[in-house]
Amino acid sequence: MYVKMRVCIVLLTISLLCGCVNEEAAAPEIDEYCNYDELISKEQFVEEKSYGDLSGMVCKNKDIFVVSKQDNCVLKYSNDGELLKKIGMLGNGDGELSRPVAICEFDNMIYVADENDGRIQVFDLEGNYKNKYCIDELNDSYVSILDIVVDTKKIYISVATFKKNLMYIYVIDKSNGEYEKLGKSCMGVLGKDVDNNIYFAQSFEYYEDSNSNGYEDGESYISTVVDGNVVKLFQLPEQYSPSDVTVYNNQIYVFSRAYTQIDVFELNGTYVRTVFSESSSVSNRGLGYMDIDENGVIYLSDNENGIIYKVDCEK
Repeated sequence: MYVKMRVCIVLLTISLLCGCVNEEAAAPEIDEYCNYDELISKEQFVEEKSYGDLSGMVCKNKDIFVVSKQDNCVLKYSNDGELLKKIGMLGNGDGELSRPVAICEFDNMIYVADENDGRIQVFDLEGNYKNKYCIDELNDSYVSILDIVVDTKKIYISVATFKKNLMYIYVIDKSNGEYEKLGKSCMGVLGKDVDNNIYFAQSFEYYEDSNSNGYEDGESYISTVVDGNVVKLFQLPEQYSPSDVTVYNNQIYVFSRAYTQIDVFELNGTYVRTVFSESSSVSNRGLGYMDIDENGVIYLSDNENGIIYKVDCEK
């Protein structure tokens, strides 16, 4: 049996731990009510020729932290585009990074997850190493960490994997490093609001046939974590493929890799507006990771072209 990955265009219906779910309304069609005349154009923030595969990012205290998976580091920029610091280096030791892909911030600490070794490391905002957590069963070439968020007590990690028995949201207890698994067939991206509510958008579903197995596109939902259960909140459009989720001012911002656009929803799923949209093309297909700073400026990383963009929603 051989293994292959299919291109992600849509997302999977989330299977819940908490029993049956009420019948859902049909997925919204954003094109039917989006006013594209109100879109905001992206501006180039940084073109980074020295570092490649810019992936996860987080904004904190007017600085922007961006992961370079290719160069095994985190790049810290000021909000005027100056590169302030390079955090990490290639290796498996403490404070070293090996294909880092996801990053988040909590309590003036940044948490950085390597893609394939199940390791999360903690640094202060100046890049000083502080701590690490490991999930041994994610130290596997058939598992890719997709995203990470942190609250007061726990670290939440999402993955994509060819192994059906590893498709969960992993939750690490920061006090002792022990972890539990949430959900069923969960492969997607994570977000968090100011009240530490955790949100999850499914990115892939598992498939298996007589010749191959892996993950592919499926239906798409936004869910939340409640009392250890993954609970569906609302359905997203067909062929949507969210690649990042950020909660800002009690609204959910979702980047659709399939649509190449950022849509805003109320927490109950009511569509608010589309703030950014471009025709999908080779030139912008690397877009997919984002974060929003304290002034409502959205930053986007392009992992194919080494460019960071910004979309100023307050203009």
